[in-house]
Amino acid sequence: VAVAVAGGAGACWTAMRTRGPGGASTLQRAESLLAAGRESEALPLFQRALNSCPGLADDIRCHVVRCLIRQGQIELAMLAHQELDATRAGPRPLYLMARDLEERGQNEVALAAYARLYLIASDFEDVRNRYEKMKQLTCPSRSAESLKELLARIPARYTGVERIGEGGMGVVLKAFDTQLEHPVAIKVMSVRASRDTLSIRRFQREIRALTLLSHPKIVKVFGCATAPIHYYTMECLDAPSLRQILARGPMELSRVLEIASRIAAALDHAHRHGIVHRDVKPANVLVAEGDAVKVVDFGLAYMADTTALTRSGHAPGTILYMAPEQLRGEKASPASDIYALGLVMIEMVTGLCPFAGLEPAQRLDSAPPPLPPHPRLGSELSALVMACTAVAPGERPDAGSLAARLAGLGARL
Repeated sequence: VAVAVAGGAGACWTAMRTRGPGGASTLQRAESLLAAGRESEALPLFQRALNSCPGLADDIRCHVVRCLIRQGQIELAMLAHQELDATRAGPRPLYLMARDLEERGQNEVALAAYARLYLIASDFEDVRNRYEKMKQLTCPSRSAESLKELLARIPARYTGVERIGEGGMGVVLKAFDTQLEHPVAIKVMSVRASRDTLSIRRFQREIRALTLLSHPKIVKVFGCATAPIHYYTMECLDAPSLRQILARGPMELSRVLEIASRIAAALDHAHRHGIVHRDVKPANVLVAEGDAVKVVDFGLAYMADTTALTRSGHAPGTILYMAPEQLRGEKASPASDIYALGLVMIEMVTGLCPFAGLEPAQRLDSAPPPLPPHPRLGSELSALVMACTAVAPGERPDAGSLAARLAGLGARL
């Protein structure tokens, strides 16, 4: 029997049921027991079926998670959930698992499950509505958190505090540091995020990543503290983001090559220190006078010498710029940053993100369209960008060689 993946798993299930006694009958019995609310009897049968029906392992793991959740074994359920490859599970088992998580108040894990299902089958049942509902419940607007509340927690050494932006876990403030005697930017954890252990660990990892990196094209950290609030201070840059610049339209090719080369150089420095940014996008690149570049927001950075800090089943980053392996829920690597930079380069040249409007599932095996040839460079830039956005991570160039090749192309203009 051929083993189908994602939405095709149902066909495999049906085929296995027709094979007679053995694994299929065990699954049928377990499924009936679970439907009847007899989780304690269904669980060992599902566990036995994991060995006898390997082609349906991820469907079965969904049901194992459901059994454990219904029995109140939340920690065990989360361990089982971590073993699940959502891209290989059928939509219905994954959907039912997410529903059980939602009904028992496990909103953040339910959001992750709905997100994975949305990636592979966005039109299944009411998954789109449930995904949006979970997002509202788990990611409430930070606008409710007043500046007055934050100001009350900022140490007195910082004066003239004003809000200048928002990050994934809090807000960014501008202030004057009376001890250092110059302006600084302060990234402060939101009250909501500071109650979450995982968010705190992510925030601490961001600080560690930035303190490990010393590069003129990466934002510099001055200091940090955990009381009375979690925050760190960094250089204050009076510069627009690349996103704001792109709002005006496509950029001149000479600027594209210069800025992209500088971003690649910053990523090369991070990669050589074992750090993967995981969220390379125009909003996370500041472009100052003279096209001086600063890569910012390492809040999702992955460090090679530590364990991943992500919600189970949740792929960190911005979906529009994610590499195929990230969309499949696999671990990000330096090549994932290169893929994102390739998409950013296309947007810089054309003014459009190549995958805007596409569902993530449509991008798993798709390459963006090539750039038009240039009078001086021919198709060299297009070929380099196509290499950066290759579906297979091993086919993408490393950041160091990419920076050098972009600089070389720029020198020829």
